[in-house]
Amino acid sequence: MELQCCLQCAEGSNNGFNLEVFYWLGTLLLGFGGYFIAYKQFKMSLNSSKEEREINSLSKKLNEFYGPFYQLRKKSFTLYKEFRKKFETEDPNFSTLKYLLSGKRFSGNDEVLLNEIILIGEECEDFIHKNAGLIDHNEIRNNLLPKLTTHYRLIKLAKDGMLKGDLDTIGRYTFPKEIDSELENRINEIKARLNELNKKI
Repeated sequence: MELQCCLQCAEGSNNGFNLEVFYWLGTLLLGFGGYFIAYKQFKMSLNSSKEEREINSLSKKLNEFYGPFYQLRKKSFTLYKEFRKKFETEDPNFSTLKYLLSGKRFSGNDEVLLNEIILIGEECEDFIHKNAGLIDHNEIRNNLLPKLTTHYRLIKLAKDGMLKGDLDTIGRYTFPKEIDSELENRINEIKARLNELNKKI
C-alpha cells in the first residue's frame, strides 16, 4: 500500500515536472520566434531605408546634374552640327579651335552660332562647378569634364584673339567627343537602377 502510494506520488511529481518543462520550452520557443520575427522585420526595415536613401541619392543626381547637363550638351551639339556643315565639306577633320588658332575668323551666321555655342559652354562650365558633388562617374568627373571645360575656355580665348598659333600644343585640346555617349550611358544606368530599386519597395 505504501509502495503504491509512493509510485503514485512519483508519477504525479513526474507529470508536474513534464508540464513545467513543456511550459518553459514553449515560452522559450515563443520568445525565440518573436525575436526572430522582430529581427527579420528590423532587417527588412533597414534594407528598405537603405534602398530609399539610394533612390533619393540617384534621383538627385539624375534630376539635378546628369539630366539637365545632358540637355545643355544636346543643345550645344545641335548648334555645332549646323555650324560646322560647310567647313567639314572642305576638311572632314575640321577643328574650330585650330581654325581660330591659325588666325582665321568667322563671320555672319557662323559667328552668331559660334557665339551661342560659347555661351552654352560657359553655362555648362558654371553648371559643372555648382553641381560637382553630384558627379559620381570617375571617367566623366576626372577626365572628360576637365577636358571639356578646358576646351570651352580655349575656344573663347582664341576667338577673342588672346591665343594664336601653337596648333600642336594648344590645338590638341579638342572637344572630347565621347562625353555625350558617356553621359547617356550613365543616365541609362541610373534609370535602370532606379527601376530595380522601385520594384523592391
